[in-house]
Amino acid sequence: MNRNLVIIYAYIMLECRLSHEKASEIFHIDKDTLKNNFNLTIFPKEILDALEYLEFETTSYDFDNKRGIFKANIYIRRLRRILKKPYVEYVGL
Repeated sequence: MNRNLVIIYAYIMLECRLSHEKASEIFHIDKDTLKNNFNLTIFPKEILDALEYLEFETTSYDFDNKRGIFKANIYIRRLRRILKKPYVEYVGL
């Protein structure tokens, strides 16, 4: 995967409190591929720690995250729309 796209996916996961399973469904990526890309050394230490804690939190506790999933879907739709036409200037998103 593209390095910048991996960083954006990580920030969306942290913003919306998504587990790897939910994130792989929303991003349309295999769960193992997503985990392997997050193990790269492109992230600062703070982001890696936050991703590790997020994984611990989502696997340890059961909670309903409908709002986070909704926000993540909106972010991904906007991202895909922007990436579809990268040279068009989007105003008012």
